[in-house]
Amino acid sequence: MHHLRFASTERAIVVFIIIMMITTIRIVVLPIQRTLAVAAATTQPISPMLPTQSSSMSLTNIFKQAQNSIVLITAPPIAKNQNVSLGAGFIYDKNGHILTAADVLEGTKPPIDIMFSDGNFYSARIIGKDSYSSLAVLQLDKSALSQEKIQPLPILSNSSTLEIGQPVAVIGYPYGLTFSFSSGLISGLNRFVPIQSNSKFSFPGEIQFNGIINPGDSGPLLNLDGKVVGLVNQINTGSNGTFSGINFAIPSNAIQKIVPQLLATGSYKYPWLGLDGSSITPEITRAMNLKNQTKGVIVGSVAKGSPAYTAGILGGRQTMINGQKYTLGGDIVVGVDNKQVRNIEDLVSYVDFGKSVGDTIVLKVLKGGNVIKNISLKLSERPTTLH
Repeated sequence: MHHLRFASTERAIVVFIIIMMITTIRIVVLPIQRTLAVAAATTQPISPMLPTQSSSMSLTNIFKQAQNSIVLITAPPIAKNQNVSLGAGFIYDKNGHILTAADVLEGTKPPIDIMFSDGNFYSARIIGKDSYSSLAVLQLDKSALSQEKIQPLPILSNSSTLEIGQPVAVIGYPYGLTFSFSSGLISGLNRFVPIQSNSKFSFPGEIQFNGIINPGDSGPLLNLDGKVVGLVNQINTGSNGTFSGINFAIPSNAIQKIVPQLLATGSYKYPWLGLDGSSITPEITRAMNLKNQTKGVIVGSVAKGSPAYTAGILGGRQTMINGQKYTLGGDIVVGVDNKQVRNIEDLVSYVDFGKSVGDTIVLKVLKGGNVIKNISLKLSERPTTLH
């Protein structure tokens, strides 16, 4: 494969040819699909839906302010029968680092090309990637730093201040179409989203929004101040690939925690408890004779040798109730470090975003349905696979 570097008079023609040549979308088919490693398609994206709420900046001005910080990423596939991968990214800092979804780079090889809004192309290399969050960091070639005006996008310092109903916008490259703008509303927060079809891990804290998002929109999710509140990484489609109006983005809090480690070491180490569980439901409450309104995480299983295993946390057993599987009899985590744990999302979010490998936490655990114990344990590094 050759570099996708074109003379300015030829770029529009070549981009059109690329779009028309590619006929498949490189998406793993999951109930919730990762979308953003894309070869272009002949299908056209749906027109954006615009929010009607008042804003501190007009949608037009958001686009004008951000467009020079959004880039098109292209990379050839490793497999000969695959197509060129296309996706969006944004400039993270003045050093020429670019953030994108890791799926854009999945199954690709050098050369990786970056196109700016002025049509100029530069090469880049991967310096860090995390498949769990689907975050990847690229380093622009030095020539870009001297020839382009590098304009990093500001990142919201605390995504926990986001609210449902808040307008958001996305600038991306759906199906390879340059600088497409879409907008919508935040429709959910702190979503617990499965990561991979072969993984037992899920990523917590994701932002759900309802803008019209298509494969290739792997760019930033912006608020109406033009700040990055997340990075678009997943869309939910029906079994036939139709748009459902449910999209997800990695929150800015996670970006700010994970990216510095990717820059420093190329990977991210997740802290690990070593248990899996589920939120308390009315069925579990009745079956275990718990007090009404008991909230927490009932432990399903504990990984041997994990911090939870060493600390004596006990798992439960699977039982059928009204045709559904439930975990009964396990320990119930009701608090961590003097904070209430209402559900599994609370526990995983606190550990993943609030703690690091080697930190010590104190779990408040309900044992036997009526005995409260405070159990201290030291978090270890999450293994890549669980057996």
